[in-house]
Parts: sequence; C-alpha cells; structure tokens
Amino acid sequence: MSPRVSRAAAVWLLTIAIVAVAAVLHAAFVVGTTPLEDPRLSWWVIALGVVIAEVCVVHLEFRRSAHSFSLADIPIVFGLIFSTGNALVFGVLAGSAVVYAARRLPLIKLAFNLAQLWLVLCVAVMIVRAISPDGGLEPVTWVGIYAATFASGALTIACIASAIGISEGGLRHGMLLQMFAMDAIVTVTNTSLAIGAAVAISADPRVAPVLAVPPLIVFATYRAYVS
Repeated sequence: MSPRVSRAAAVWLLTIAIVAVAAVLHAAFVVGTTPLEDPRLSWWVIALGVVIAEVCVVHLEFRRSAHSFSLADIPIVFGLIFSTGNALVFGVLAGSAVVYAARRLPLIKLAFNLAQLWLVLCVAVMIVRAISPDGGLEPVTWVGIYAATFASGALTIACIASAIGISEGGLRHGMLLQMFAMDAIVTVTNTSLAIGAAVAISADPRVAPVLAVPPLIVFATYRAYVS
C-alpha cells in the first residue's frame, strides 16, 4: 500500500503544479481576449459541443490507464475562433467535467484531466493570438490554429505520460511513440475539418448541418484504426 500512496501523492503534486502554471497563463494571455471572427459562440454552446464530441471517443488502454482520442478538437477550434478566451476555457472545462462525471472517474483522475486541459487551452489561446494578433480567418490564422492544436496535443501527451509514469511505474518508449503518432493523425484531421467548417460557417451559418457528416465518418475511421 505504501508505494501506491506515495504515487498517488506524486500525481496530486503534479496536478497542483499544472493548475498553478495554468492559472498564471490564463491571467496573462486568456483574460480579455475577444473572438477572432463572427458568429460569436457562448460558453454553453462550446460545452454542449464538447459533450457531443466526447460521445465519439476512442480509447487506447495501457494497464489501468487510457489515452482517449475524440472529436473534441473541433469545438475547441471553433472556440478559438468564435469565442472569447474565457468562454472557450470555461465552456470546454464545463463540458468535459460533465463527461468525466458521467464516466465516474476517480477524483484524482478527474482533477488531473481538468488541470491538464486548462493548461493546454491556455497554451492554445496564447499561440493563436501570438501568430494571428489581428484576428479574422486569414491563412495566417489557420497556421496559428494548426500550431496551437499540435502544441496542445503534444503537451497533453507529455502530461498524461508523466502521470502514467508516476502511477504505473513507467511507460514503454514504443507506447509513447504510438500515442504521439496517433495524436498527430487525429489532430491534423480534426483541425482541418474544423478550420474548413469555420470558414464555411463564417460565410453562411446555414451550412452547419451539412458539415456534421464528415466528423462522423472520421470517428468511424478512428475506431477502425484502433481496432
């Protein structure tokens, strides 16, 4: 029991450290940011999008832990474009909290997942605003969004790998490479779909129902890939 207690304490310390960094980044780079483009999305729309996206999730399991791939990049990209920084962060965290609560995650996993999610959202906002300070949906904004989602994905895996390494006593090198490779495939696909959809919706919001079909096909492809 002693090693388990010490590992749990170490994960809690990691979670607290992540929260501290996220809070600093949020205050410095997220507060006060405005949407890059219209139409403007409220936090509850983003939260609803996250809940729907997390229904379409693929799990890659490792012992007692799992790394999940979903369509959640799509509402996050929409939030980066159509929402304020605060609305994006609050909406994604609220939607994710609902999903995690429904899955009945242990408290330590719930806290860690929300903490690392807060951190990567702050990093994503920071990167997009640094690359595209003038807003709009110009190609430079697309580059910023790609950079933000790739950096966020890599940071997510780094946080998860650290937690798994602490709780499981190590992580195989091949498993880590597989996580990065799978995440890269998911990120580039989801981000491309989201950017294309955002450009279309910005021009004519009535196209939104049509754009729901490709992500569903992509989800089926992810499930087949993992199988």
